Amino acid sequence: MTDTKKLYEEIYELWDKGNFATALPLMEKVIKAEGETRGNLGGKFELLMQLGEPSPALDVALRIEEIADRASPYNALKVAEAYIGLGKLDEGLEWISTAVRERAFKTISVLEGDRYKMLADDPRLAEMREAAIANIGLGKPVPDFTVKLMDGSDYTLSEQKNKAILIDFWASWCPPCIKELPHVKEVYAEFKEKGFEIIGISLDDTAVIAEKFAEENEMPWPLTCSGDAWADSTVKLFKVNSIPSTWLIDEKGVLLKFDLRGDALKEAVCDLVCKDEDGKEMRCVGGVCSF
Repeated sequence: MTDTKKLYEEIYELWDKGNFATALPLMEKVIKAEGETRGNLGGKFELLMQLGEPSPALDVALRIEEIADRASPYNALKVAEAYIGLGKLDEGLEWISTAVRERAFKTISVLEGDRYKMLADDPRLAEMREAAIANIGLGKPVPDFTVKLMDGSDYTLSEQKNKAILIDFWASWCPPCIKELPHVKEVYAEFKEKGFEIIGISLDDTAVIAEKFAEENEMPWPLTCSGDAWADSTVKLFKVNSIPSTWLIDEKGVLLKFDLRGDALKEAVCDLVCKDEDGKEMRCVGGVCSF
């Protein structure tokens, strides 16, 4: 086990105990050993914010912006959160606007978090929330795409007739993706015979890694991996900026739901595909169909 891995384990343990002050110098040791990576600096930023130190956190957030290889909305939100913590609400809103309007931020729940409470009654935050919702494109046709599947065949979204489809952006290195995988597998097994399909788009660095993970974890739906990670053409087409990112579309290619998890995914798919023998939609509660 490497020294930095041991340090990270200690940091995680201290984090779970709420001992952020002791964890911070350990994170400094990690940065000294590994350099200023986005992940390491992100950890330092979070520790500083937990300690109620937005001023040094702002310096870290701006440094992340400086070294980042892509214009992530989450980097911009770090800067925004530090400014808000300093009571500089106008500056914070400017960076929220950068995340939403320039970098296609979509995860609405983040803007409803504790770090934005100081802006809860500000109509400008409400405007940003509505703009983030618009970024998702609910109720609109999703863009068409063609990808090469891991089995060598071509997959074109618009050619998938009479199917409800979950477009699932994921990666084998993504802990939340792995955590969600059992739910996705359960939903696929239950509804695949009722007109439900998944197209998995991996952000792994190589198709070999993604394919091995898929085999080991029994992911039987169509899968693709270009090896381009965040620069993948379909990732860029959908402006994906965090994973897992799931897009549930109906048989006409219209986006109905975005970023569903667990039981919410099961219930949404059930609502979409469960019909009686006459084609009448059933009532679905908790992923269970009934008349």
